[in-house]
Amino acid sequence: ACSASKCAGLPAACGISHEAKDFVMPHEMSEPVPFEAAFRNDAPKAVQLFWVADNGKEQSYAVLMPAALIVQPTYVGQRWRVRELMPGSTAPGQLMLDARVGVIRVSRCSCEAHARRPVGYTPVPDATT
Repeated sequence: ACSASKCAGLPAACGISHEAKDFVMPHEMSEPVPFEAAFRNDAPKAVQLFWVADNGKEQSYAVLMPAALIVQPTYVGQRWRVRELMPGSTAPGQLMLDARVGVIRVSRCSCEAHARRPVGYTPVPDATT
């Protein structure tokens, strides 16, 4: 499994990251690029979806019950978080996902944890060949 500790100390060339420098950011594009992000709740409990503003403030967008799927219109480079739903509480729930959507820069990665084929992955044949 991938983790920050497995990647600790690796060269900055590792292309698998959640840091903003690895994503094409909105300000790098001549105009906003619409994007549809799909979120599927595989957790055994309800979760809450948040859009994250540039200042880091979260804005609630949806609650996903277990096995629920939502396709959320957004823009390339926008940041989204998913937290455990905490009904009746003012405290934020446990962070379950923090991701940017859109174009991801790919570079050489020396992290063996990322080099393995994902479990259950089946490549889709190229229709042009």
